[in-house]
Amino acid sequence: MTGRPLPLHATAALVMHWGYPAFSGRAQKFADSLDLSAARDLISVCESCCPWYGEVIANRKAAIRHLALTFLSGTDDPVCILIPAAGWSPLALDLLDVSDGRIQIIEIDIAGME
Repeated sequence: MTGRPLPLHATAALVMHWGYPAFSGRAQKFADSLDLSAARDLISVCESCCPWYGEVIANRKAAIRHLALTFLSGTDDPVCILIPAAGWSPLALDLLDVSDGRIQIIEIDIAGME
């Protein structure tokens, strides 16, 4: 992605910061295009209380991706994946990177759907 980094709300930026180790390919490039600076203070506060909590978020993102990929590898049928509460998560990009063109993805969220 090119241009100015897209600024995120502090909590969204926090989750993207912590989840970053779980991203690869296009998902990582997308995450690199985001401005996570709004989370600086929140990261400091959260990590002072629980310095390892970022691993929980990264592991959760990796586990969800693993479960989806395991399902996809078990079928040759076309698949439609619905990602509720998608937010800024690049899960769809991760799945599209490894798909063979037979998946469709629908992302929904309460905010940012315009």
